[in-house]
Amino acid sequence: MIGAKDAVAAATAYMKEIYGTLPGLLVEEIELEEGNQYWLVTMGFWQTVPEAPQPTNQLAALFSAGSTKRVYKELKVDAHQGVVKYMKIRTLPSVPRA
Repeated sequence: MIGAKDAVAAATAYMKEIYGTLPGLLVEEIELEEGNQYWLVTMGFWQTVPEAPQPTNQLAALFSAGSTKRVYKELKVDAHQGVVKYMKIRTLPSVPRA
């Protein structure tokens, strides 16, 4: 059986393989499911959210960088083989970037 560190390494490698470089990629939560069959790893990263252009100020909206939000993904890692079985969106309260 793999440990928590190996499960995180597998989840991180999978995220990087799918998305490439992600700003602020961090482990947010990790939990061994009952039965010790799977690790549930929640990863978070920053994602830019484009702002909708304002009809009264379209030129400024074009040059606006947009805001960022924290995005969370839950990855299910096989606790015996260290293979990611799935990745899905995890909804948590949004935290504005400081």
